[in-house]
Amino acid sequence: MSEDSKKCPFCGEEIKAVAIKCKHCGEMLNEENEKSETSVPEQTSQEEQAAAVVPVEAETNKDSVDDGNPKLKYLWLALEPLIFLYNCYVIINNIRVGDGYFWVVLGLIINAGIAYNYKSVFAKALPNLQTKLAYAVLGVMLVIGIICGASSNNVEAMLEKEAVSLVTDLVRKRCVAAGRYTDFPECEEVKIVDKIRDNTYKAIAELSNGGDVNITIKHKDEQIFVRLDN
Repeated sequence: MSEDSKKCPFCGEEIKAVAIKCKHCGEMLNEENEKSETSVPEQTSQEEQAAAVVPVEAETNKDSVDDGNPKLKYLWLALEPLIFLYNCYVIINNIRVGDGYFWVVLGLIINAGIAYNYKSVFAKALPNLQTKLAYAVLGVMLVIGIICGASSNNVEAMLEKEAVSLVTDLVRKRCVAAGRYTDFPECEEVKIVDKIRDNTYKAIAELSNGGDVNITIKHKDEQIFVRLDN
């Protein structure tokens, strides 16, 4: 095909470049027809681009819905280890006291759920880090909980042990003051039931005659003070 010729946009036959009417099909050739013919592929191209963009937007929206509020991911990332730590402390304390086993079982169930779920929480909040670090975090919380619970319990256990003889002496003095000089009941065991404030505790002293008395124990300057409350 020479430079002086072109193809008819309607029938495809070769015609002169300056022709205004096709000699083969008889269609009129003008600028409007040529523009309309050339604009169709552009429109089709734009439609194809729009169709290609829709799935990407839909996928992006799906990801945003699945991720939810990004702040919640970091909240659970910090909150779950703290709950795990507190439950470890409560479990140890209740086991030592020998009371409230409902809270022991509940704490174990909650901690088991946290241990199972925290790996996925860690992966969503910190995707660039290895998920094995999630178990390392819970392991550190476990050790801290055991140490804190054990140290606190050791102090209370020491106060309970030292208070036994002090309660016996106070009960004996009360009996003498009441005119009773024989068969003094002795304190067999002291159980701390509440911590009022730093170094001050409420406790129950069990006596050899089957009775018990409420007492207050105070620990100050490495000395122990006991008061009978009833």
